[in-house]
Amino acid sequence: MLQLGNAAEPDCEGTGAGATGLTADEAARRLAIDGPNELHRAGPKPRWRILFQQMRGAMVWLLLIACVISALLGEVTDALAIGAILVLNAVIGSFQESRAERAVRGDLLVLVSVAEIAKLVARAMGRSRGAVAPPAAAEGRA
Repeated sequence: MLQLGNAAEPDCEGTGAGATGLTADEAARRLAIDGPNELHRAGPKPRWRILFQQMRGAMVWLLLIACVISALLGEVTDALAIGAILVLNAVIGSFQESRAERAVRGDLLVLVSVAEIAKLVARAMGRSRGAVAPPAAAEGRA
């Protein structure tokens, strides 16, 4: 049968942490071994790299081969049309990818800010009223 633990008493077995968290020595040891608990933030990709990454798909290569074959057969109009489609596809795709990358970076900044605010609030509440209890435990519904 599935048993759920008490929300007021977190299950810390095997983590090296107690119900009140890590000791200062354990936290220092983990920091030395694992490093800081932070997200790795890579810089933005250069636009030229995003543009060239748009040319990696199988359909793009098929169209590129069709463009070359059309040009070799003397079908200049077809070759130009296929080439224009390839260029337009690469420009639109790189524009969309760069916008998506900027949006993701913005979302990460918001998440980091919210997490930092939550930590500050938890610390402030912990200093002024003692340990912070989960809402269910504080209301007696644990």
